[in-house]
Amino acid sequence: SSIMSCMVADNASGMVDTVIRSQYRTLKQIFEEYEDSMKAFDDTKPDCISNFRERFLKNPFEEVEVFHFILPKALMEDSKGMRDYPSYWIILDYGILLKKSGFDNFPYTVSRWTKLTNENYGRGPAWNCINTVRLINSMKKTLLRYSQKQVDPPLQVHSDSVVLPFTTNPGDTIFVEDGYNGIIPLETKGNPMISIEMLRDERDFISKSFYIDWLIQGQTRTEKTAYEIQDKRNEQFLLLAPVLARIASEKLGRMIQRSVKLLIDKKVIPKIPEVDDGQGNKVYISPMYISAAQRAQQYLRVLNSNQWVQQLTQMAQIKPEVVDAVNFDAWVKELSKYLNVSNIIINDYLGSCNVYNFI
Repeated sequence: SSIMSCMVADNASGMVDTVIRSQYRTLKQIFEEYEDSMKAFDDTKPDCISNFRERFLKNPFEEVEVFHFILPKALMEDSKGMRDYPSYWIILDYGILLKKSGFDNFPYTVSRWTKLTNENYGRGPAWNCINTVRLINSMKKTLLRYSQKQVDPPLQVHSDSVVLPFTTNPGDTIFVEDGYNGIIPLETKGNPMISIEMLRDERDFISKSFYIDWLIQGQTRTEKTAYEIQDKRNEQFLLLAPVLARIASEKLGRMIQRSVKLLIDKKVIPKIPEVDDGQGNKVYISPMYISAAQRAQQYLRVLNSNQWVQQLTQMAQIKPEVVDAVNFDAWVKELSKYLNVSNIIINDYLGSCNVYNFI
């Protein structure tokens, strides 16, 4: 089923927890896949099933619309014994329930590029340039017509100079009357370069709407220092931070949580333990995805910390006591965290102190 046949709804937190999608399937496919379920349903609505079977015997390749509902069990009247997200396959036209099941986690990942308040479906980057795309399509048609006129232009012929039928095929013979004045192609005075320049500008706008200019920046041959490249990259990530944060929470975050849950259910990985927060409360650890935008923001903290220490170093030449304001051990830990340094190469703080004292 295409994305046009899907309907979604948000919960109070703005996350999608309800999906309804439809697809057209033949009666033959439905009977092959759901015959056992329909036999169980035969006792409750025998008239619907018998009518459905008659349609199947008459035309097994007839297509009907099948709906798939996934919604939270809180919306159900009798949710006892249900999973967190019940699933239903239904033929609404016949009132037949084909299959009933459920999921412990929401099985769909629905991500929106940008979204307004109280809006379900959101909009992508193409929304900002859809009118430009339509304009370019119209301009391309005009340029194609202009090219056709230049290659095969209309011909001007005096009505009493040529004997009909008149043809322009190669090798054909054209009969003319006395006083033939010649066949003159119709010249157009249009300037295609104006349209070509406009097309180039509009294409650049579309490329910027999809951030293609950011992707090809690294392919340019302009010489830049590593610091300049990293600084520009971090700036771009910060501009995209709202969009990337939404994708991380709506898509990547849910995918990671569902994957971890499935791995735990299959006993591939052990169950995540509960942790005491120090006040006697149990805290559940949940996996978290750190996006590139978040790493760029963390890298800015590293730059700010380095600049602060450099300023203190200059001040220490006048008053050395200012260096005592820096907790170097905590600084090392923060740098390793923000720069995504592997824990394998980092010594334990207490262990390293014991080694140092021993030496």
